[in-house]
This record gives sequence, C-alpha cells and structure tokens, in this order.
Amino acid sequence: MLLAFAKLGQPGSNTEHAVEAIQAYVLDPSGMELSLYDVEAHQIGTKSGEPEFSVKTGRIKADSYPRVVTDKSIDAQLFGTGYIVWADKNPNSGKEDILMLKVKQDQSGNWNWQRLNVIVDDAIQWMPAVNVSPEGVLSVMYYTSADHQVSSPIYVEVRESNNGGGNFVTYRLNDGFTIPDKKVFLGDYHGFSSWYWKGYGVWCETEDNSEYGETQLYVGYRNFTKPLPEGYQVVLGDQKDADEVSFGELEKWNQGAYTRYRVPYDFVLATDSWEVFRAWQGFKPGSYQKFHDWNKSSEIVNYDSIFIDEQLDQIIGYFDFTYNTI
Repeated sequence: MLLAFAKLGQPGSNTEHAVEAIQAYVLDPSGMELSLYDVEAHQIGTKSGEPEFSVKTGRIKADSYPRVVTDKSIDAQLFGTGYIVWADKNPNSGKEDILMLKVKQDQSGNWNWQRLNVIVDDAIQWMPAVNVSPEGVLSVMYYTSADHQVSSPIYVEVRESNNGGGNFVTYRLNDGFTIPDKKVFLGDYHGFSSWYWKGYGVWCETEDNSEYGETQLYVGYRNFTKPLPEGYQVVLGDQKDADEVSFGELEKWNQGAYTRYRVPYDFVLATDSWEVFRAWQGFKPGSYQKFHDWNKSSEIVNYDSIFIDEQLDQIIGYFDFTYNTI
C-alpha cells in the first residue's frame, strides 16, 4: 500500500494550513511501515485573508496536497511502481511547479525513492491529477498559465511518459480560458482516467465572457501510442448472428466472475495463456437464434476455455437459428 499526505504548518502560526512537507509511506497489508520518505514541500499560491491559498492573485483556490497512483499495468518493468504528484512552489523562482516522488522495490527487497520534476519552467502550474493506463502510460494533468495575471489564459495540459517518468511529452487538452477580474470558484473537480490506448481528462473552466464566472465541466482525451510489451497480443472479441451482424455482449472470466464487454471489443491477452469466454445465454433478443459455435468450429460449448496462441487474432461466438424454433 502506498500512502501520502501533507504536513501542514502549526495552527495559529503564519504557516497555518500551508503545506511544509510531503510524507509518503509504503505499508504492508497489515499496515506495518516498510519504507518512509519525507520531503520538504512549499505551499503554492498566496493567502488572501482566508484559510485557503489561491493562485491568479487570490482568485482561484489551489492546494499543494499529494495525489497518488500505483502502476498495475501489464508492463513488467513498471508494474508495482508508485507515483506521488503534487504542486510545489519553487523556492528559487517563486513559480508553482509540478513535482513527483517515484518508489519501487528492487530485487533485494529494498524500496528505492526517486524525486522527479514533472514540469519546472517559468509558467505556473497547479492542481495535478495522475494516472497509469493498463499498458503503462503515466499521465499527469494540471492547470497552467504564463503568470498570475487575470488576463493570461489558463490551459489544461497533460504530461505523458511511456517509461515510468524517464521522459515526458506535453499535450494540451483545451484552447485556453480566462477568468473574470474577481474571485471565482473553479473547484477541484478534475481528474484523469484511462484504458488501453486512450486517456480521458476532466476539468473545469469559467464560461467565456461570464459576468459571474460560472463554471463549466469539460472532457478531453488523448490517444496513446505505447506498444504492448512482449508476451501480449490484441484479440478481437465478437458475437455475431446468422447474418454475421455483431450484437450484444461477450463475457470473459476475470478473477472469479464474468465481466461483460459490448462487442466488438479488442481484448489484450497474454500469449500462450488460457482464457474463459461465454457467449450470450439464451436467444438473441427478438429472434430464434442461439449460440452455435466459437470461430465456426465443430464444438458447441457456450462457455469455453480458449488457448491464446500467437496466431489467434479473433474470438467470435456465432449464433444460428434453432431447429423448429426450439
């Protein structure tokens, strides 16, 4: 288990509510501490007579709290890596940047911590979100602007890495927006999620030319290009009726239960493994067709264990008309 939290300044002091350090723990299932890393941090934004801190000259609330994700991808080199991301004010330049802690256990059982700069430049960044896709693409999304001036557009960017933070590439998700010359509630309603080959970002913007700065929710996506690691392949899953038209859902056995997938669906499967699939049970809705076979083979088994060899490129459950509509 990877746990991270912010250490705040003492109540009643000038640093009350300000982040002074990020503490990160690796814990075993019982909660025993296996490794600890304590790193100095600096609260982004400025206080504006209220407990919270804000960027854009006090107009947008922002924090320096950490966000955590662990790599559960099929990339064996990255699997088990933990990432902790937060916004930190550079003590030298005074600019708000995005920093990262990376932790992974080596073959000797030691936990190795590494500090990374997701983005350090002359602009300001705040409110990151972090995610790792099933094939191992690390994404960090954040708000960014050239400076704290209200007139400077705010952009939403995502930094992507295919090698666990070794290198990052930047992509912009929006065209930029500005805020009214008054305090606005942008909120922390943002996040990043992903599946194979695609990442989805959710963020808020103030409505253009809005007198009161109403908040709008936006969604953007990224197409990933990281190839599958060796030992995995894409297999098309489908279910077709007598006219060979795809319909319904196909089921795959996953860790003790069947999961439904709307067809056609690209499955990422381990080469030289066995997988259990189940076609639709019962008649195709509105017809007298029932399951007949997998990949037009001679065996008629509605649920079956299928061997995934490297030549297999599709798993199709075919339906056909029953005899005398039985």
